[in-house]
Amino acid sequence: MLKSLLAPAIVILIGVVLVVVSIVLNITTQVRDIAIVLAMLAFFAAGVAMIAFFSVLTTLVAKLRDDVIGEQVTPILGTARDTATNIKGSTDFMTTRAAGPVIKIISFIAATDRFIRVVLGRSGG
Repeated sequence: MLKSLLAPAIVILIGVVLVVVSIVLNITTQVRDIAIVLAMLAFFAAGVAMIAFFSVLTTLVAKLRDDVIGEQVTPILGTARDTATNIKGSTDFMTTRAAGPVIKIISFIAATDRFIRVVLGRSGG
């Protein structure tokens, strides 16, 4: 806890000393100009660091995308595609070979029953 407060305290102390010295020696404008230049150098360094960080991050993401997706996800997608194709084939087979004929037979029986009821005059239900 003490170490985390030490750096800001030192920066504040240096700032106070510079302000007092600049007032005593009557050089406030020069100190202000130097502080502005130092602040601009710090912002420039932070900008360069951010550019370097984002370039490394971009490279890392591209490498992960190529390695992980290329080696692990693509085979899984291929397996999922094969499974979906097999399921589609199975449902098509069941529809055409099993369900279709059963539906046709039941429809024929229902139509025949209805025809007989109409011909015999028993059109109830």
